[in-house]
Amino acid sequence: MLGTINLINKVVFVVSFVGNNGTFIMGYKAMVMDMEFIYHLAYVLTSTLGLCVHELFYSILLFDLIYREETLFNVIKSVTRNGRSILLTALLALILVYLFSIIGFLCLKNDFVMEVDPLLPLPGPPQSPATQDFLKSCSSDGVSCTSETASTALQEEEEEAVSSERACDTLLMCIVTVMNHGLRNGGGVGDVLRKPSKN
Repeated sequence: MLGTINLINKVVFVVSFVGNNGTFIMGYKAMVMDMEFIYHLAYVLTSTLGLCVHELFYSILLFDLIYREETLFNVIKSVTRNGRSILLTALLALILVYLFSIIGFLCLKNDFVMEVDPLLPLPGPPQSPATQDFLKSCSSDGVSCTSETASTALQEEEEEAVSSERACDTLLMCIVTVMNHGLRNGGGVGDVLRKPSKN
């Protein structure tokens, strides 16, 4: 209901905008070149998509706040005006991370140890009644038809042994580890490195 009212309101606004600015008198070429008209047309299109396709499209309409509020518009302009220097700063950060990855690969390869959580085994397919009868007959004979107990004990030993993995065996692994954990962790890559012993 609210989406329909919003769409009708915007269509009326676009029609009055075109009538007041004389866009039809100037011709279609001027109409296509008018950025404000294109903005309002995109607003109508987004409202239509939100009404007919999915409600997620309505979230795009929040960008209208940037268009209407001068302070937010100036913030966007300041970021886009200095876009080249921001991109060059990001490139410098990538170069530094790459250099540290090379140093880590050459000198600290054995110290990149990460704690991991092993994947849980997927449950097997449901057993048929015939299979269940067969397993019951084996257990009544005192013979183990399956090696479930041995395999579960082996899996538990593997889970205890594999709680950490090396994360810098190749240069590509080092780069990905440093990019991922170095930029996300509060302590940088130091949180991933092995803690040295006092001995």
